[in-house]
Amino acid sequence: MSGLAVHRAARVAWLWTLAAIAACSAARAQDAGLAPLPPPIEASIVVDAPLDEVWEAWTTSAGVPTFLGFEAQVEARPRGTFRVTFERAKSEPLDRGNDGMVLAIQPRRMITISWMTPMHMASLRGQSTLLAIYLDPLGERRTQVRIVNTGYGTGPEWSAAYDYNVRGWRNVLKALEYRFRNGPIDWDVAMKHRKERGRWPWFD
Repeated sequence: MSGLAVHRAARVAWLWTLAAIAACSAARAQDAGLAPLPPPIEASIVVDAPLDEVWEAWTTSAGVPTFLGFEAQVEARPRGTFRVTFERAKSEPLDRGNDGMVLAIQPRRMITISWMTPMHMASLRGQSTLLAIYLDPLGERRTQVRIVNTGYGTGPEWSAAYDYNVRGWRNVLKALEYRFRNGPIDWDVAMKHRKERGRWPWFD
């Protein structure tokens, strides 16, 4: 079995383990009269770009803003910074974006980071979830990108954050696809399009 096949088999086993743990947790929570914790958010897309280019887009300060946010500071190493700014007018502390940390990394295959809860949700400010980005090459010119985002709690605020990021990660992956199809995103143009048409250009 090749190294890639072993990697994929291990990932599938890990996902089944997560599912089993989630099922047991939900059953125990129900027995205890507690609301079950939500399952991980999962989303994936195939982009028409080589693995190395997609990896660079996710793991460099220059690459991230080509599809995600206006500015980024990324240190692709364990305990490195993963900071993304989603507003033109920046202030301290960060108003919208992510001020996270790289938790684990395997070059060209996986990066796991802390991802803050939506910062406009004041009751959750300071909380973070776990975000893993996996890359699989599909030949020389295509790459599958898969996101797993977990670590959400229960209650109205957490449910709102969960639903927000279900939509958000779909948007991010579509923006990534658009970036490799049309070139780095000009955020001024994209925001004007959204204001005039009520949607981002990658959903046209």
